[in-house]
Parts: sequence; C-alpha cells; structure tokens
Amino acid sequence: MARFDLIATYMMANRRYGAIYTGSTSDLSQRLWQHRSGKGSLFTGKYECTKLVWFERHDLVTEAKHRERRIKTWPRQ
Repeated sequence: MARFDLIATYMMANRRYGAIYTGSTSDLSQRLWQHRSGKGSLFTGKYECTKLVWFERHDLVTEAKHRERRIKTWPRQ
C-alpha cells in the first residue's frame, strides 16, 4: 500500500549509456527496493536497471505521473 513518503518521478539505469527506466511513485524507497529485488517491473528485471540516476520530488501523485509521461516523450539522446 502506498504511504506517500516521497512522491517522485525517477529514472533508473543499468549502466552508462545503457537502458533507462522512467517511473513515478508515492514511496520512492519502497519502489527502489522492489526494482532491486526483481519485483519492480518486467523491464527493469529484464535489463537489470537497478541504479537510481535521477529523481524529482512532487507534492501530488498526479504531478509525478504527468512529469513521467512528459519525460517519456523526450528523444533518447
């Protein structure tokens, strides 16, 4: 269950210039644990995206989800 400890949009990677996963959550520390233990998402499990490389705090979950959607439209480079 979400606790709303740290609402955030975040990016995880497997290595430099490797795969990038972008997501949003209401409990960043719990979500990072899920990704690192292989229970986060199929993508992070397949590509081993376990390194947190960036995050941005938000006051509302809706803001975090909106930011995630905007980031996913950016070009890769």
